[in-house]
Amino acid sequence: MSDFFLFEGPDLDQLIEKALKKLHLDEKDVEIEILEEGEEGFFGLGKKNFKIKVIPLVEVKLDKESNKKEKLDNILNDSEKKDSDKANLIIEKTKEGIFISVLGENKGSLEDVQNIIEENHISNVDYEGVKRFLETDDTRTKIAEFDPDLYKDSEVIIELSKDDMEAFLTVTEPDGGNETKKEIIMEKLKEKGIVYGIDEKSFDDVLIDKKFNEKILVAKGLEAEAGADGHIQYKFEQDTENKGKMLENGRMDYKSISNIVNVVKGEVLAELIPPTEGEPGQNVLGIEISPEPGKETTIETYMGKGVELSEDSTKLVAEIDGQVIIENEKLNVYPVYVVDGDVDLNVGNIDFIGSVLVKGSVLDGFEIKAKGNLEVEKSLGSSNVEVTGDVLVKGGILGKDSGLVKASGNVEAKFIENGNIEAKKDIVVHKAVMHSNLKATRILVKEGKGLIVGGTIKAQDLVNCITLGSHLATKTNVIIGIKEKILKRMEEIDAEVAKIYDDIEKVQEAVDSLENIKKRLERLPDDNEDKLTKFKLLVSQLEEKSEKLMEERDALEEEMEAGHSGKLKVRDIIFPGVTITIRKGVMQVKDEIKFSTVLYDEGYLKINPYS
Repeated sequence: MSDFFLFEGPDLDQLIEKALKKLHLDEKDVEIEILEEGEEGFFGLGKKNFKIKVIPLVEVKLDKESNKKEKLDNILNDSEKKDSDKANLIIEKTKEGIFISVLGENKGSLEDVQNIIEENHISNVDYEGVKRFLETDDTRTKIAEFDPDLYKDSEVIIELSKDDMEAFLTVTEPDGGNETKKEIIMEKLKEKGIVYGIDEKSFDDVLIDKKFNEKILVAKGLEAEAGADGHIQYKFEQDTENKGKMLENGRMDYKSISNIVNVVKGEVLAELIPPTEGEPGQNVLGIEISPEPGKETTIETYMGKGVELSEDSTKLVAEIDGQVIIENEKLNVYPVYVVDGDVDLNVGNIDFIGSVLVKGSVLDGFEIKAKGNLEVEKSLGSSNVEVTGDVLVKGGILGKDSGLVKASGNVEAKFIENGNIEAKKDIVVHKAVMHSNLKATRILVKEGKGLIVGGTIKAQDLVNCITLGSHLATKTNVIIGIKEKILKRMEEIDAEVAKIYDDIEKVQEAVDSLENIKKRLERLPDDNEDKLTKFKLLVSQLEEKSEKLMEERDALEEEMEAGHSGKLKVRDIIFPGVTITIRKGVMQVKDEIKFSTVLYDEGYLKINPYS
């Protein structure tokens, strides 16, 4: 062990026995080094004690009488304290000689003087000086000449830790001799082979602060840095949690949170990072310490569903479009994003590259975009939905006259109320459509009540229901066989032509006014004559533009005439208040029509039996 104790006494065997008893140790548990040999002296004067250094090899338990544990690096003082009424004598060792002094008036007896002389190992005593000190009033008397053997310099002790990663310095307190120097400490370190991590500033604890007999850390090695284990580096954003999006008006949109990581087929999800060798260290002896290399890993360990290995076996790649999820440290790509409950503030708006399954309802005001299908097990509120596949709502769609559901495939629901629905294929409703605006290739409401009432229903090929309108003559529009793009363009042309006619009328009024002035005055000022010419030219250009637009409109009408024939099938009743438009034919229902199929026939609508 690096801790030690110093003991002093006149008899070596008794001194060792006392030291072992003090430390509660057996002789086999310590190493003993004799620092100074004892001497008998001359008639009791000049006597020298033995000094030993005891190094415990096991843990030290101090006397039970002590209420606190003493530090192991403290030196045990084996001398007995004097009573306060005895002489307070001091020995001074100087180059001029050795002097005895007294603090106070009591010089004590010859025995007191003899004891302090023995304690300081003074052998060349001037007995006349001792007698003079005791018999006169002198308080300081020279009792011996200078003896270099009595002056002890500081001792420098260097100790190494077991792993050679630390070096400690202990400097003993000098006894009349010289204190140590930086050069001596460096030389001692060199003798021990210590060359690395030396902290020369730590020497100041001894050289400046006089911390004698204390163990001080003076050199520290560099620990080896273990290598990093092999791992994978993700190539997608993992932390998708956010608290919403700040709007331009300064308000926070808490629905715009994102917890979906969309990836496309072939996208690199993760890359294998091999282990590193680590950085070597060095102990205080300058010996290099090899680092512990990082552990190998295999990228296959992290491969889950919907993920494949790259050709060079160093990357994980998405096998399909979908959502990437880390489960049990494995990467998975799922084509369906599942919401276990409702789409609410905890979920936020959804924008997913695959299909979406909502096991609850979609609450009002949320947005869902999906490259696949959308399935809602309960109801769909007044939300904006846009999917490239189908929409299936097992409950109803409650649009509340806001929001829009658009699908490139089919839309199916139990009922639709106050909704806006657009499907490129079919809209299938199992019970009723009430006060809604629907647009699709076919619109089918054939189960339950099979009711369509209120709103506007547009279909390219077919509308098939059980009941159309209500006995209250609720206004209901059904438009079939008209291509939406053609109808929209025709409406744009009509609005543009109307504006042209209005512009022509205004310009023509200016032309007529200038011509009347010219007729009255027989001529116009030059600037007005130029205006008249420009106005006439403008009228001509507007009329030409109007003619071209009307030609485009006629062509669209012909295209619409040659388009889908269109058909309305109502198994039970068509009530008054319903307006039916099939291609160019229009019918306003005044009386109930039962069991009917309504067709377009050469500009008119024809009613046939339901089939």
